Amino acid sequence: MNVLGILTGSIAGDRISYYGSEYLTVSSLALVVIFAVLILLPILNVQLFRQLQNHPFLIKFTEAPEDKPGKAFLDFKENYHLTAKEMEVIKLLLCGYTYKGIAKKLYISENTLKYHVKNIYQKLNINSKMELVKMFPSNRC
Repeated sequence: MNVLGILTGSIAGDRISYYGSEYLTVSSLALVVIFAVLILLPILNVQLFRQLQNHPFLIKFTEAPEDKPGKAFLDFKENYHLTAKEMEVIKLLLCGYTYKGIAKKLYISENTLKYHVKNIYQKLNINSKMELVKMFPSNRC
């Protein structure tokens, strides 16, 4: 559709400049083109919807369950007074990232990450990553 619009505009522009028409004619033609596009857009939208209606990715996306783990994380954050950075660290730890990988992803040093992990463990009153994983058995990355 974009190519067709460019081609039509090019042809119309060549014709207008060839005949040396006035500004009024050019403005009128521009308005006609705009209204034609506004008429075609709903028709094209319906066609696009029909084409994508049975697309496997879109079907899976619309049938996705509610974000229960996300809500659990928010409640968890409030209950244990965790910072946003600590929550990011927890999510990445639960996804199986190494300390080095987490530090690289969050643009922090490994020592800073270890400090965050130490604070997380203190706030949650746990001693290991395994205990953290047990707190979120249904976690999905």
